[in-house]
Amino acid sequence: AGTITVQSSGFAWQTNVPVISRFMSETVELTVVREPFTSYSHKDSWEVRVNPVNSGCGPTSALTTWTAGGGSVSPDVKTWYLATRAQPLHLNVSDAGQYIVCLRETAAGSFQQIASVASLYLDIAR
Repeated sequence: AGTITVQSSGFAWQTNVPVISRFMSETVELTVVREPFTSYSHKDSWEVRVNPVNSGCGPTSALTTWTAGGGSVSPDVKTWYLATRAQPLHLNVSDAGQYIVCLRETAAGSFQQIASVASLYLDIAR
């Protein structure tokens, strides 16, 4: 058996909670980390889109709005919030399932799927 080697995108995502459910009143963060020197875009121009797994990174299928957060002083880290105590997450049962995380580095660029260190998909539990 052979192996297939693919080049890293230079970006990975992670969440601050192990399980995201349809109803969350705690803060849910999605953080994107760039490997140093893999690109030179400013993190303030980064945008994320979280789409159903079979929809690709297109504009019409995004799960919900992620609010850009601040905080990190690193030029290679940016965090978005899906839910906070002030704005809890409340999704329909049909919204449960697997999602892909897509990143666009600049407004002129296109959204590209990125993976987490542990998984290709972000799961929303019922």
